[in-house]
Amino acid sequence: MQELYLQLQNLKRTDKYSLLLIAAVTVCLVIKFLAIDPLQNRVQLTQNLLAEEQQRLVNYRSFADEYRDYEAFTAEQVQSAEMAYELLPEEVTAAELIREYTELAAKYNLRVQSIKPVPPQKQTKKVYETLTLKIILNGNFYKTAEFLDELQNGGRFVTISNAIMERNTEGLPGSVTLTADLTAYALK
Repeated sequence: MQELYLQLQNLKRTDKYSLLLIAAVTVCLVIKFLAIDPLQNRVQLTQNLLAEEQQRLVNYRSFADEYRDYEAFTAEQVQSAEMAYELLPEEVTAAELIREYTELAAKYNLRVQSIKPVPPQKQTKKVYETLTLKIILNGNFYKTAEFLDELQNGGRFVTISNAIMERNTEGLPGSVTLTADLTAYALK
């Protein structure tokens, strides 16, 4: 330690000031990296959390302004849930779907040739189940299109796939044969 002290005593005045400047800069950098940067990061994080909470408060206030009558809001939500359960019931059976599709076809004067369940494909874990029926029916082209439209936009969530509409040569002009897979969905 004495050797270092003696070496420092023998340095020129400018060298001493240079070492002092380097030491001061080093101390400043240490303070910056060990104290100021973590504090600035914490301040930024706190500001972000505050902004999120302020946005949440604004959302709550706008919700409260829009739905001053909470009873009306809950009634609206219950009605929406009931409509959703109509579109996606808790269970669906083949007999129920066959009856429903047959009645709908009769409404449009369409003759059902065949309607039968399609073996289900292996499903991964899902929150819904599907039931697919293959339907073959004959009738007027426009009535068949109306049947498909009502089926798609009716009171149940149904997808139509593999639909083939062919001209029927045996019937009246404009007659077609529709072959399609109708998939109905239900909650598990």
